[in-house]
Amino acid sequence: MTERTSVWVGLLGPLRLEVDGVPVEVPGVRRRAVLALLAASAGRTVAIDRILDAVWPDEVPDSGRRGLQSHVSRLRGHLGPAADRLVRDGAGYR
Repeated sequence: MTERTSVWVGLLGPLRLEVDGVPVEVPGVRRRAVLALLAASAGRTVAIDRILDAVWPDEVPDSGRRGLQSHVSRLRGHLGPAADRLVRDGAGYR
């Protein structure tokens, strides 16, 4: 039986990510916003449009969807062995 990789996201105070107890730096305001929104939703699917509105509250740029895909891809990199926990689910991510 394979042991599951632990992931912990601290949302109170400064945003923090730990994978198997090791702190992981997540650079960038927008990438951190995506992580915080998904972590606060705790396994529920968050619609892409909702994420875009949270990351770009004034106006979503034409490149917003591509930018979101890039942030998600990089977040998977930060999650390392737990990358499979960040999934596309229909019209959103969880």
